[in-house]
Amino acid sequence: GLAVLTPTLPFYLADLGTPRPELWTGAIVSAQFAAVVLGNYAWGQVADRLGALWALRATMVGDALFFSLSAAAASPGLLLA
Repeated sequence: GLAVLTPTLPFYLADLGTPRPELWTGAIVSAQFAAVVLGNYAWGQVADRLGALWALRATMVGDALFFSLSAAAASPGLLLA
């Protein structure tokens, strides 16, 4: 889930040399939960129009893409985006 990243994120950001990793950790985690709130509403509308199976498949592809991009992020700004 979303909270899996939270315990290790400050250490990862400190290893990147990020000033004030606690501030970046809060911003990144808050942005994740805000995106979930907005995305669930929008994606529910998509599922109602196109079907739940199509929406589930598209979600899995999107998750794989964005998790891969997150793994390659070399700065806190990229993680926040």
